[in-house]
Amino acid sequence: MTTLRHFVFGLLAACPPLFAQAVWSMGAPWLDLDQVIAMAAPGDVVQLNGLQFPPFTMNKGLTLIGPGTILPFTSVPTNQVTRFAAPAGELAHVVDVTFTTHPVFGAFTNGVEATGAVTFEGCSFGPSNPANLTVAGTVLLHHCTIAGNVNGGSYAVGGMRVLAGTCAIVDCTLLGASAVFSGSYASYIVPPSPALSVFGGTVLVSSSTLSGGAGMAHPMFGAPLPGEPAVIVTAGSLSLCDCSLAGGGSPSQLPGPVALVGNAATFHGRTTLAGGGGSTTGASSSGPVQHLPQLVGMRISAQFRLGSTTTLTATSGSSQPLGMVASFDPSPSAHPAVIDPIFGPLSQLVPLFQTLPANGQQIPHVVGVPNQPHLLGVALQVQAYQLDGNFVRMSAAAGGVLH
Repeated sequence: MTTLRHFVFGLLAACPPLFAQAVWSMGAPWLDLDQVIAMAAPGDVVQLNGLQFPPFTMNKGLTLIGPGTILPFTSVPTNQVTRFAAPAGELAHVVDVTFTTHPVFGAFTNGVEATGAVTFEGCSFGPSNPANLTVAGTVLLHHCTIAGNVNGGSYAVGGMRVLAGTCAIVDCTLLGASAVFSGSYASYIVPPSPALSVFGGTVLVSSSTLSGGAGMAHPMFGAPLPGEPAVIVTAGSLSLCDCSLAGGGSPSQLPGPVALVGNAATFHGRTTLAGGGGSTTGASSSGPVQHLPQLVGMRISAQFRLGSTTTLTATSGSSQPLGMVASFDPSPSAHPAVIDPIFGPLSQLVPLFQTLPANGQQIPHVVGVPNQPHLLGVALQVQAYQLDGNFVRMSAAAGGVLH
């Protein structure tokens, strides 16, 4: 077992991280989350203590630690948004927070938008228009759920959208919204959505399940709606490894959708692609989708908690040398010999191990977190890497905040 202390101190020697300057505990006297966000300094920790708060904007690098629930307290506007906008040089972290709809009127939604460097762990994202979660920065998701329910209104809801930046998704469940009929007129049909839509940027997904929303045989007006693919890539690039994708089911009179639509650079390795059901079962994929078995997988068994252990597991894509590196800073960097994004400045990467695996072998690495309160709020990202001929492939980044 590796004690986290060893490579924490190694990283400190290279570049001291931003330790938490203060810990804010919500509840009397701190009842207003907006006020605490305004008063807190970058690097501070805000503990939500199981309380509920309305949607907010966080424009600084803070750490929010749940449990906690963010939901609309009012019905205006109908589609509310919680925004995370970490400025350059700052990191925002969100742990064990649920984003959901109005407690009475499900049509009053609460979407999440993230820009800058933001990490989500153990979070759940409820429905919104046009997606539950929209990102355009350096965004990491670990053990998160994109809920597949619908808001009962007349807009498409559900799923996740990546507009730009670099995004890593590890050990997550992404569900598209299924179609629903919610009124007396055709305008009240809510169409289905894919689980993940990539409109730009670079996305790496590992050890995750993605399912498209189901279609609907319209009961009163209009034509029936087919199901949606699990993933649609319009631009940018997407790499999937050790994942399961399924298209949403279509009504019996319509063909089922494909599992994966790749209209841009789209790669998958050790991934199950199942088209949706219907009059015919959908194909596994469409477009220039490439099977790439040498992709490197990554997963993390549990969040980093003080005094506990967790296991980081890499899955090899070949029998060439494989290892792991860690970093405090997820800012993407690049090297001519490295094919995939590196989450962290090259000068700050700390090697954890290197080994010679069998093809497809899972290599676990157990990490112990010291029970030291001053480590609260420190974040670490870990990637696996493997040689691929004269180049190196990197996995998605896994890790998170020590709490």
